Amino acid sequence: MEHQGRAGTNGEPLSSAAMALYYFDFDDNGTISPDGEGTECRPAVVKYEAIKALAEMTKDALPDGDHHKLAIVVRDEGGDLALRASIVFHVEEERDSFSSRSSPDSHA
Repeated sequence: MEHQGRAGTNGEPLSSAAMALYYFDFDDNGTISPDGEGTECRPAVVKYEAIKALAEMTKDALPDGDHHKLAIVVRDEGGDLALRASIVFHVEEERDSFSSRSSPDSHA
């Protein structure tokens, strides 16, 4: 398959897309872990890399309670926000599913 001359998702030719430095900060329920090193990648793949990192983060964080909000905040080399991706995990259990609890009507 010949890829030379094809355009990337941002319209640039794949072979000449410039690399840039991006910082992927992790936010786990409000606890921020800033990326102090950064990652060089093409601007066209920043979104993909952020989603991939968020999926890994989700896999590592769950299950840990019934509510979890995870986010990736991507900053460019100048520190400006380039992208934010987040996911919320929330579990609600039905009262009837617990055998140790009785319903309010059972004492009538």
